[in-house]
Amino acid sequence: MHPFHRTELIVGRKGWARLQRSSVLIVGLGGVGSYAAEAIARAGVGHIGLVDFDDVCVTNLNRQLHAFRRTVGLPKSELMEQRVRAINPKARVEAWYRFYDHTSSDEILGEGWDFVIDCIDNVTAKVHLLQTCVARDQRVITAMGAGSKLDPTRVQVSTLEDSRICRLARLMRKELRRRDVDLTRIDAVWSDEPAVVLDNDVADAFRCICPGGDNGQHGCDSRNVIQGTVSFLPSMFGLMAAGAVVNDLIGRPLVERTAAAAK
Repeated sequence: MHPFHRTELIVGRKGWARLQRSSVLIVGLGGVGSYAAEAIARAGVGHIGLVDFDDVCVTNLNRQLHAFRRTVGLPKSELMEQRVRAINPKARVEAWYRFYDHTSSDEILGEGWDFVIDCIDNVTAKVHLLQTCVARDQRVITAMGAGSKLDPTRVQVSTLEDSRICRLARLMRKELRRRDVDLTRIDAVWSDEPAVVLDNDVADAFRCICPGGDNGQHGCDSRNVIQGTVSFLPSMFGLMAAGAVVNDLIGRPLVERTAAAAK
């Protein structure tokens, strides 16, 4: 018996051995990424990478796994590193307290990971990561818009090519096609629920209260729209992404793709 015995029971000895040998990188550790990272850790993945430039804000308490009043102002990457190590001390864990972009890409992606989970909410960085993963023949799954959604039954997994309705997915398809990126080589978690209309009285009153102000060009005050969020939708996106990755790692891929895209 061992802490992950229940996992070994369902994935089998070969599947469990594969998970222990596997490496997964999670980029972005907010409402989606924090749950994806913890699910990957609790699945017994042996090598885990964690990337986030941000600190916990009090407004994160409604949806982010590492967010408590006592952790406000602390780096998300360091908090998730501590959680992952507490779950599986035998895992190799690497954490980057920095923003993913063209200047940090080579260092973070390194020689490659068995899978990358993209949970970035900055469009420019997200496009760069996905384009780079495809160019490097790096397996990747991306989380689309979990904000302004309330219906958990509308969340699904497919290739990015097959996504629909989601405004972020539409924008990502457009930007990646402009760069001649094959969308069938990118898995995606997305929802076909139309965006819930924001309460304008609440939206107009929103002001960034993150530790350290607006956190530079990537903070709340620099965004065009602040999306409303709820506890269960971002976490579901993260758990579904982790579930798709774990199934793929043990040889049970959830996303159907052409033979060319599967190479």
